[in-house]
Amino acid sequence: MAIRFTIPFLLIFGFLMLADNSLAQNPLVDENATFFTDDGYQLEKEKAEALLESELFYIIRKRDSVGNNRYIFRRYKKKDKSVADTLFIETNSGKPMPAFDLTSVDKKRRKLNAYLGKPTIYNFWFTTCKPCLEEIPLLNKVVEKYKDSINFVAFTFENFDKVNSFLKKTKFDYEIIPNAQDLCNELKISSYPIHIITDHKGIIEKVYVGGSNIIDIEIELAIGSMLKEDQY
Repeated sequence: MAIRFTIPFLLIFGFLMLADNSLAQNPLVDENATFFTDDGYQLEKEKAEALLESELFYIIRKRDSVGNNRYIFRRYKKKDKSVADTLFIETNSGKPMPAFDLTSVDKKRRKLNAYLGKPTIYNFWFTTCKPCLEEIPLLNKVVEKYKDSINFVAFTFENFDKVNSFLKKTKFDYEIIPNAQDLCNELKISSYPIHIITDHKGIIEKVYVGGSNIIDIEIELAIGSMLKEDQY
């Protein structure tokens, strides 16, 4: 008789343990869960799902004051990031964006001062860069959401003709500035795409090197914290 009751009990206990482990591995099934970045920025469930799928983050589970799960996303350190990329990020972070005097595809003269007063996303790209092109639909989504509060600028070393030919076939909602080779040289850019995010004073706050299938989320995390700071 003892064995007869023990087996069902063990089966039920095992099922509950599996359910709990499943919840820990996939927090998206937890209806009462909240999601945050390591610096306290709250994520929508859809963004949390994208972060999980990217496999660039790991999760720490904590309990809040009422016992609900709170999931903290922390980025893995990329062991495969090149020395050059790491040096580029370290060299430019916290520095002022270099001055420039260039002309956009719509024939407007653009200087650095035109973008002060708001956070600005600077994208460095070119028309035959596959990772650059894969990011464009994601970047367009960010522009649509934040176009009134953020500047979006895309520099390329390519000439007007090449860029205009590309834009006839592909929608890119950033302000596009060709012939930016001198600026690329000044920043010592050696790989693409590059995203440089500056605050309203033109100070470089974040740098992202290389293509990313969650670049929209990474940008939103960066500018979200800056916009929040600007409210105070």
